[in-house]
Amino acid sequence: MAHAALLPQLHSPSDLHQVLAADLPGSAAHAVHQLRDFTPSQNSPERSDHPYKEKERFTKDLAPEPKSKGLSGIEKESRGQVHRGAVAAPRVLACYPDALVVRGGRQLSRGAARLWDQLHRLACDAGRERFYEQLPRQITFHCPAVTLAGLIGVSDRHLARLAGELETVGLLDCGGHAQNVGGRSMYDGTLWAVLVAPGDEPPRIRADDWRHNWRPDFYADVEGKTGAAAEMSELLKAEADEAEKYRAAKARAAMPGAKNPPPLSSSDILPRPTLEAVVHGLHSLWHLHASKRARAVGLLASQLAQSLDEPERRRYWCRVIWDALRAEIEECSGLQVLAAQLSRLQADLREGAPWRNPGAVLAARLKA
Repeated sequence: MAHAALLPQLHSPSDLHQVLAADLPGSAAHAVHQLRDFTPSQNSPERSDHPYKEKERFTKDLAPEPKSKGLSGIEKESRGQVHRGAVAAPRVLACYPDALVVRGGRQLSRGAARLWDQLHRLACDAGRERFYEQLPRQITFHCPAVTLAGLIGVSDRHLARLAGELETVGLLDCGGHAQNVGGRSMYDGTLWAVLVAPGDEPPRIRADDWRHNWRPDFYADVEGKTGAAAEMSELLKAEADEAEKYRAAKARAAMPGAKNPPPLSSSDILPRPTLEAVVHGLHSLWHLHASKRARAVGLLASQLAQSLDEPERRRYWCRVIWDALRAEIEECSGLQVLAAQLSRLQADLREGAPWRNPGAVLAARLKA
């Protein structure tokens, strides 16, 4: 309590030294008085408010004079001489649901359930390797069937039956992929489109996936006989455990450091479409050639379903757009009416319309 009463009277370092010297023995008090002699006065021009400036002032004379040499980029950055902009926010990658969550209530045999677990694990590793920041509905990757068959310990034929079971319940879409090698079309592996987000719409391999060259070094594997079959044969001969087999499968599915980056696995990881973009697409639909309208209608239906937060109703909006296009062909303003209703719905949503299901409102207006 006595020391607390003295605190308000300490206005300078010299006052503090006097208080300390009063309570210390003779030798310690003498040291404190010597330290006070080195303390710069408040009116001294060399005094600095920074606690480390005094140390720099006394040690500067003792340190050798540095050579006049330009600073490197790292030194400049450490000394604050590089532009100090805002630090970029770290990238937050997508989190993938568990295989059981995506599977839902689908009934699978024991072999199909094991294949599903491995395929889902490979798909998630492929998505992490591609640095997806949004959770896609599906992930498509390339992996030879012989690699997966060796991973789960089944034959190629049995693997095909298990994959067919997964396709039936809507968890998988797969097919053999080929490329031209020396004028011949050769099978280079299998494409696996795996569902990674819960939902009822099954995954599907897109045209971009079929056209992509998943194995640019396939010709060298064929010539050197170093492909997936030889790799899995060596692992089986060495009696490798499941972890080593999975690492081999992951290297082919995730393709770290791939020379030819794969296409996006699904359109729902692209920027969210707007109703205005759908309206512009409807206006240009009429001018497309008849052979290109089917693809355009499917794309517009996907964009409309995503903008309305109901991707499961993509087929319904496909039919709505086709009906509007047929009405336009019959010299009725089908596309114009649909575009007008979309613009009206967009204006209502901008004004804060309290609708829980804007798609139902749009469907009711189109039927009225």
